[in-house]
Amino acid sequence: MPFESVPQLLEAFDDGAAKVRAALQATPDSAWKENWKLSFQGKTIFEGQRFLAYREMFLNHLVHHRAQLGVYLRLNDKPVPATYGPSADDTMGF
Repeated sequence: MPFESVPQLLEAFDDGAAKVRAALQATPDSAWKENWKLSFQGKTIFEGQRFLAYREMFLNHLVHHRAQLGVYLRLNDKPVPATYGPSADDTMGF
């Protein structure tokens, strides 16, 4: 379903974020050490601890997209906001 407005997109994002947050909070610590396997058409793509799958497939991917956003903003002469600390565009005197 295509989004028809920014508020509709933000609502869907917030709903999804709340569901993920609840699922992560409900996951016991012991589950993160369990083995987990991702396969496609019988071929193993990843096999290892659940935590490593989360880190490699989600967190690393999130970092990748933040970097892409920074490049996009730079190419369009827009200031790049602080991500993991002040950016070159911050003028707050960090």
